[in-house]
Amino acid sequence: MPERLLARHGAAALAAHQAAAGDLTADADPPLGDYTLNYLVGARLARNVPFQYLVPDPGLLPLESARFFTVDEAWSDALIEGILAVGGSSTRDTEHVAAVLPALQDAVRRATPLAALIRRRQSSRATLAAFVAAGARAVATGDVPQLPDPPPVTGMLLRSALVSDYPGFSIRAFTTTAIDPDVDLTSIPADEIVAILRMDLLAPTVLLVLFAGTPALVWIEEPHHGIQLGVEENDTIIPVASDGQPLNPPPPALAVPMRTGPVQGVIDVAALAGALGVSSSGALATQLLRPPYRIRFSADQPNP
Repeated sequence: MPERLLARHGAAALAAHQAAAGDLTADADPPLGDYTLNYLVGARLARNVPFQYLVPDPGLLPLESARFFTVDEAWSDALIEGILAVGGSSTRDTEHVAAVLPALQDAVRRATPLAALIRRRQSSRATLAAFVAAGARAVATGDVPQLPDPPPVTGMLLRSALVSDYPGFSIRAFTTTAIDPDVDLTSIPADEIVAILRMDLLAPTVLLVLFAGTPALVWIEEPHHGIQLGVEENDTIIPVASDGQPLNPPPPALAVPMRTGPVQGVIDVAALAGALGVSSSGALATQLLRPPYRIRFSADQPNP
């Protein structure tokens, strides 16, 4: 079984499993199985937890809102204790759970960050292969890494039409607010990125996100796989340079001309091209190009 765990998830997962499945008591008890450990880690990530336990009153999560929170360690420990207590059928079971509970809670707490590693590797075969190779070398030399103290589990609940209308939108979290909006995301140091432990739909318009640490900055972005043309909500447009970059200083907003007739809200494309001073469809498209919209939640700035 350790060989299968190493092959699937690498040395860090093996170390977490050994911490959870090792000698929790002096007597020779059977090791903690993979299913049990995974279930308890999932419970710490609020899997199979009824929604009313997370949001006891609808007023706490109104329409078109985002709520940030920190998972209470005492609450997680009490949940694990309750799960284990359900399986007890005798005094001996109760005494055994009481004896192993502190070590088991600590093992589950330390194994929780692995959810982010596994979640990331599922989207990258190259990363998975490199991680497993490094884990194999570590185990071969007897240098299995020890897991550091786990970061706090924090999260965000988002209730918005954005969740159902844009199922491919992305969420990114960072430890600092000093992230340039136009930065190449691949160049950001790993210690400035807050890993996502879980991101799941709880309802068509409700999204739960759990982070391995406390973010200072969270980005929510529309999907990048499509190109959109449009104007601002107030029927204005801010002209840009011929290459699509913002002008400095930015020019005043230009009112978008509309066609007259029974149908309202139809843009007069020819008049708009003349007002912008462009003579080709490509140049007009450059002016109308709308990049993916981004909502920025920052620890040191007012939320939008």
